[in-house]
Amino acid sequence: MTTTKLSWSACPPVDGHVFWGSFQCANMTVPLCRTNLCTSTNNSKTLEVQLLRREASPSSSGPRVWVVNDTNSIVELAQSMDVLAVDLGTPVYADKRFGEVADRLLSACNNDASCRKKFPTDKTPREALMALYASLDGTFPKFSMIPELLSRIIRCTGSDLETLKDHYYIGGRQYGKPIVDLEDRRLHPVADAAYAETLIRNISAATESSSTRNVIHIVSDRVGATEFQDASRQRLYTGILDYVTPPSSVSRPEMLERLQRLWRRHSRNANALLAASKPQPRSGVAGVPRDPAFPGSDASVKKGAVLSISGGSSSNSNGHSASTGSASSSPAAASPTDRKEERLPDVMWKPAQEFPGSTTIDRRRMSFSRESQILGRIAGFALHSILKPSRLMLLGTCSVGVVGITSYEAQLLLDPACSLVDAIEFTYKYSVENFMASCIWETRSPELCAQALGLDTEQLLRKMDPANSPADAQRSLQLHGAYTMRSIVAGFMRSLQLHGAYTMRSIVAGFMVITQLLSIVRESMLATKRYTDNVFDGREPPLRGVRERIIRLAGDGSDVTEVSMDRYGAHILPVYEGLGKWRHLVGLWSLNGRVPCVWQVASGHYGYRHSWARLEIDESFMLRTTTGKYILCIEADATNLDRAHELQKPNNDVTLEEAAQAYRMIERAASRKLQRPFRSLTVFLGDSLQLCDTGGTSFVTLRERIRLKKEVDVLIDAKAPLLLAILKWCGRFADKHKTVVLDATPLNYAPLQLLLERNGYKVLSPAEADEWKPPPAPEAPASPVSSASQSTNSQKSSAGAASSTKDANKETTKAVPAGAKPPTATLSAKKEKLPRLIYYPTTAATINAVHSVLTAGLAEPRLCCVLINSPFGLSHLKEIAEYEEEDFHPICAAEIYDDCFRQVRIWTRMGHAPSVIQKELDLRFAPVLDVQKEIAQLQRATTTMKKL
Repeated sequence: MTTTKLSWSACPPVDGHVFWGSFQCANMTVPLCRTNLCTSTNNSKTLEVQLLRREASPSSSGPRVWVVNDTNSIVELAQSMDVLAVDLGTPVYADKRFGEVADRLLSACNNDASCRKKFPTDKTPREALMALYASLDGTFPKFSMIPELLSRIIRCTGSDLETLKDHYYIGGRQYGKPIVDLEDRRLHPVADAAYAETLIRNISAATESSSTRNVIHIVSDRVGATEFQDASRQRLYTGILDYVTPPSSVSRPEMLERLQRLWRRHSRNANALLAASKPQPRSGVAGVPRDPAFPGSDASVKKGAVLSISGGSSSNSNGHSASTGSASSSPAAASPTDRKEERLPDVMWKPAQEFPGSTTIDRRRMSFSRESQILGRIAGFALHSILKPSRLMLLGTCSVGVVGITSYEAQLLLDPACSLVDAIEFTYKYSVENFMASCIWETRSPELCAQALGLDTEQLLRKMDPANSPADAQRSLQLHGAYTMRSIVAGFMRSLQLHGAYTMRSIVAGFMVITQLLSIVRESMLATKRYTDNVFDGREPPLRGVRERIIRLAGDGSDVTEVSMDRYGAHILPVYEGLGKWRHLVGLWSLNGRVPCVWQVASGHYGYRHSWARLEIDESFMLRTTTGKYILCIEADATNLDRAHELQKPNNDVTLEEAAQAYRMIERAASRKLQRPFRSLTVFLGDSLQLCDTGGTSFVTLRERIRLKKEVDVLIDAKAPLLLAILKWCGRFADKHKTVVLDATPLNYAPLQLLLERNGYKVLSPAEADEWKPPPAPEAPASPVSSASQSTNSQKSSAGAASSTKDANKETTKAVPAGAKPPTATLSAKKEKLPRLIYYPTTAATINAVHSVLTAGLAEPRLCCVLINSPFGLSHLKEIAEYEEEDFHPICAAEIYDDCFRQVRIWTRMGHAPSVIQKELDLRFAPVLDVQKEIAQLQRATTTMKKL
């Protein structure tokens, strides 16, 4: 083995706190280490890099290596790149020269003004790149990952500028947290258990005089790391940290032995890991060890590529050195029977920790963004109603009619001798001023309009005076008889025409225009109601501003969705087939119809595009993994409403065909909206033994169909977690007598009885429980000698004992008050209560049965296991428990299902593949699979309860 020593600037000590982040581009994952918080070291120490070079898959172009370093100088960074390339014997990056990469970045930003502002051209390429790096980093501290960043900018497809911007999206939201919190998030294993033995060998090879070092693994990112239990990795990290900086009183061999004991004692996978870490030959490559951190991968550690931090080493043909003192120190391989299959850990975040920001819709927290979106949508409804073509056409016709009639009035009022320009100005002014006045049967004076235009009314307007004086009329009649009469008649006719125009204009404006205006006002007022109705009917898309959403197919009804909405709020979007009977829940979730929170797709319409046309699935719906990948999470709850614990329900609420159609349409809508790649996670919660057709004449179980057709990524068995929860309760409360009282209807009695009896418990009905008596306590066997002596002495003392018994009885009778029972009778009256399992087909019926049992004094609350389907039953049980001053043990199916959904999402965020998650779920549910198959073969019983 060889050692790559680079005198980089050391990180300040941080007392075991390590901060990690990562981002994703193409098929590579790059971890980042913050500059001021790398690993614990002193400024006087040398940071040494350990390289693990792997063979790439046949389809790849070559091995890729990422580096975690802490470089304050860009010149040192460029030198480090060259050193690494020489040590590996192959180019580490696309461009070994730092300046070539900087020039390429400069040309990428050449045509972008905003980029040029951040990327000054009056500096050298290295300084300019550092300026761009610092500006893009924003408020985050500087990351020391420029080499791999540059390599990825060149290798990724698309525009270099857009790729550069995408690189600075940092996946993983947790910064500034101690290692204990980060281990739960799986951002990066600081000391992965898979490297435990290799790390121990490397440390043991170090000499006593070697200075304190920090070991950083630099590996290819072709395959993902295997996850281990939190506690084991944390203890391993603590042990390694103590050894890397050991106390002065502890020698290195002693610390190594302590570390090995710590690992063997606390890790449940110790034997398997130690055996896997031992080098084993593979076909074609003799003596090449298979790295246990990457099971199932074709990548193997290249011969001679594992570099130790030891000074004593021998070189191989490639110029690297192989360790000489560490191989013999590895522990012996464990037997095959001790090897356990690697399992996924139980990492259950609290609901408030899974999603960023607020998890519920709070009426008191009214943000400007939310309210502006709501007002904008209401305004959109109003405009849509106002701008209907028929309404606009009628309003326009009436308006044109009013303006036309007013213009005709103006022509009657004008003097024929006036100029054309004055006539046009007066007609326009008179029409505009009288448009709104006509709506209230008013008329603006023509003289006032003419004066407003600065025109002479004497010359502009016609003089209308049909009632002349009698003398003038007589004179005119005499001189111009016919002409005068014609003029008088014409004057009166002109006046009648003018008044007719007034009347027609007022009618048109007063009725037609006002009617349309009032209709517009009414539609504006009804816009709020239409928006609210759309929210309640599930036709209004959710508001923007919520990051990460889950789409949940809830069918006709879903108990687990009710729990999820209470826990996650706007981060989940339920899709119901009908919302008529859930109006009270929608009103609660949506703040009485103000915030859209649900979507509705009619049964049988999941595969139609119009069902999802208005639902815009954009980047905000995507879940983020710890590596920055985008995940579109679509879940389906196929369990029957308020029937979760019913083990023989004949069918699921949402069929697999409907769920598959919805998955396809939602993925299509998301792909049309998003520009960057994403992966969908489809989860189906249902009865895995439900019979389904496969396109032929035969039927298979739901589990087999999913395995054959791959219509769903992860299948969660709806019955197994409930059965496991029941058995867990029995293990806590029913192990004393191995007897359980089963209080259930015939519909559910036989399945639950079969479950309990197959696991070694005796089942009693409520009637049989009244006659049950605890078995007598076993007596210790007496020896022959003692029994013989006791028989001899018993004969001698029988007379004295009889007399003493009579005296004692007399004293006891005297001591007991009249009307009271003796102590022996009181003790015998207190009958021991057996654990009782209570379940009726509905939650309301189960709560009623609990009331009856407690009223009759048949059971104690602490010994009652109450199977609840809907979450509202928990509040009822809490009230009963407060009255009884003793808690029950409820098993709420809705909460268990929500925990299962959340566990699958957490594993996906950690980077586990759906196939790995499905395998883990199958292993966890395997203990009750045989019982489930037997229950499925039982004949379905009947019940006296209606509608069941």
